Amino acid sequence: MGGSYNAGEPLAVSSTAVGFTTSKYINRRQAFVQVQVNPIRYRFDGTDPTTAIGLIAPVNSIIHLSSKDQLVKFRAIATGDDAVCFGEFGY
Repeated sequence: MGGSYNAGEPLAVSSTAVGFTTSKYINRRQAFVQVQVNPIRYRFDGTDPTTAIGLIAPVNSIIHLSSKDQLVKFRAIATGDDAVCFGEFGY
């Protein structure tokens, strides 16, 4: 986990695809995202995931977003009950 990580944000994930708040990561180039509470599906290609389509991440998964492009395009949706993701943003 090289680099400097100095900003973070909890993300409530429910039945509509969501992404992180731009002002929280505005100058950052990468992130680590931990899936908490319940599984999610996610995409980082600019397309919203659905409950059936997207990469699945079980609870306690760590997702590494290795570029600004992936960070900007990251979107997540809960696969069932609401979930939480915590993103840690860095350079």
